[in-house]
Amino acid sequence: MTSFAGRPGAVVLAAYRPDPDLFTVQLRSIRDQTLGSFRCLLGADGGRDEVRRLVVAAVGDDPRFEVVGWDDNVGLYLNVERLLGSLPADAAWVALADQDDRWYPEKLERLVPHLDEVALVSGQARVVTATGRVLAARTDRRVVAPGSLLLANQVSGSFSVLRREVLDTALPFPRLAVATQMHDHWLGLCAAVGAGYTVVDEPLQDYVQHGGNLVGEVERRHPRTPWGALRLLSRLAADHAGTTGAARMVRAAAANGLGWRRLVAAELVTRRPGRRSDELPAAIGTAPRRSALALLRAVGSGALPRPTALTLLAGLPGDLVGRGAIPLSTVGPTPSQQQAVTPCTFVVVLYRTAPGDSLTLRTLTEALGPAHPHQVVVVDNGPVPDPEGARAVPGVDVVHAFPDNPGLAAAYRLAGEHARGLGHEWVVPLDQDTRVTRAYLDALEGTLSSPGLPASVAVVAPVLVSGRRSLSPHGPVRLEARAWRTASLLPAAAGWHHYNSAAAVRLSSLDTVGGFPADFPVDGLDHAVGARLRRAGFALQVLPVELEHHPSWREPRSVAPARFAAILRTQERLALDGPRSEGAWLLVRRLLRVGLLLVGLRRTPSWSAELAGLARAGRVACGVR
Repeated sequence: MTSFAGRPGAVVLAAYRPDPDLFTVQLRSIRDQTLGSFRCLLGADGGRDEVRRLVVAAVGDDPRFEVVGWDDNVGLYLNVERLLGSLPADAAWVALADQDDRWYPEKLERLVPHLDEVALVSGQARVVTATGRVLAARTDRRVVAPGSLLLANQVSGSFSVLRREVLDTALPFPRLAVATQMHDHWLGLCAAVGAGYTVVDEPLQDYVQHGGNLVGEVERRHPRTPWGALRLLSRLAADHAGTTGAARMVRAAAANGLGWRRLVAAELVTRRPGRRSDELPAAIGTAPRRSALALLRAVGSGALPRPTALTLLAGLPGDLVGRGAIPLSTVGPTPSQQQAVTPCTFVVVLYRTAPGDSLTLRTLTEALGPAHPHQVVVVDNGPVPDPEGARAVPGVDVVHAFPDNPGLAAAYRLAGEHARGLGHEWVVPLDQDTRVTRAYLDALEGTLSSPGLPASVAVVAPVLVSGRRSLSPHGPVRLEARAWRTASLLPAAAGWHHYNSAAAVRLSSLDTVGGFPADFPVDGLDHAVGARLRRAGFALQVLPVELEHHPSWREPRSVAPARFAAILRTQERLALDGPRSEGAWLLVRRLLRVGLLLVGLRRTPSWSAELAGLARAGRVACGVR
């Protein structure tokens, strides 16, 4: 077979508002490589025209350089993904480039021949400032075992060249929306579990450090003291959840440290099964106690630097709260896979709300845009429905009006019939008070379209929040339900519950449990469906996105007494259908609620309904129907 040095390749460079001087130096250093059989693809993450102007000014009409940018700004990680999905058909290898470094002329000539033996090769670099002052004579990248590479990354993308075949495993990228989600770590692991990687132990470029670096060499990325760990956790929480509360800090630490590593380990076991990938889950631990032991062993063996270990150990409390759940890989389609999006049927149910005033309907159609493969069904159950108003909303495909209000279950069953008519496998119920975002649709489409989505998954749900309170999905209700905030795969044994709104339900799974139950027409429908799916052994996957959701029943002043009484009776029915302990917990919650009402810390729509519900809870606790 012809050596990789004799075959054409590609250089990919993700550009975002580059410094003109540094960008020019880097482009010219790529142009002047002694191994010149490559195409250079520049992905402009927004601002395509300005990037094109800078490229022409730097390298003139050199035909090897092409700007393939997009108008939207998706960030470095996803920009690299879509660049790698746009490689020329004849490219046998690909080199990754930063926008502000300087390659030495022989870099590609020194690295590419090593691809005859390994899947990825990296050089070292001299670390300098933008003005050329030397900060470090050389970096210290090393070859380590895949398990050690999972814990502490040794592969810098801009130092590396890889075989194209690595992308067969790597694309599409897994997604977790955390700061530690790095393309070079993922690509390095994909190579390590395949034909391996090596390091040419000499500097082959200048690695320029400045205030705009997304990832720096000299900056301390991991804390060296407990106070440093606290500052890092605060910053991660602000980036991950928008606040710096203690609970958010704990969750952010778990997601950024153990969460990202568990995700890529699980993905590689699925995508590239073999001895090397099968060893990865043990390196990070599959449960909180095992993770602690694995990290301590890695520190003791020297495979894990202490600052990195401190960062990962800081995530253990959040990991314990999350029960060691494996994060969900919300993979999205690469540019060449856009036609593979799995279509689904969205159903928006209105009640006493004009179509034009529905937050859900407006934000859903705006987020979907004019071109998409999905179906939008509107069911107006209000006493004075407005079907013509619904049909006038751009993007609405089917409208039904039922002034006698047969309930949510009937509306969802009707949407299921429309879905089956188009061959759709998923139906997505939406209440009228959920704000739909493009990020949610991207995560949903990527997950439903992923070939790695387990057949056991019956529900794919986002995190629903109301203000600072997490609503869904949540665990078994004791004194209070614990909500999951990070992307996770929740097996039936986790006792998951979910709210209807924005949760995609697999119709074939639903059929095995009898569909949407008619005996829960409105209240408790989601919990009843979830309970039946769990008993049948189905799982739920949580999307790594939050949606604002404001259910009316959470505000006592907006709930009519008759509706409130119906809600209480539904809770009793669900408790009777569950384990015996559910009845006991229901009684405890009702007693505490009455106590809070008596001291004025809660409000109630109906005292008579409260007291009657308390009496019935006593009978439920005794197993009396």
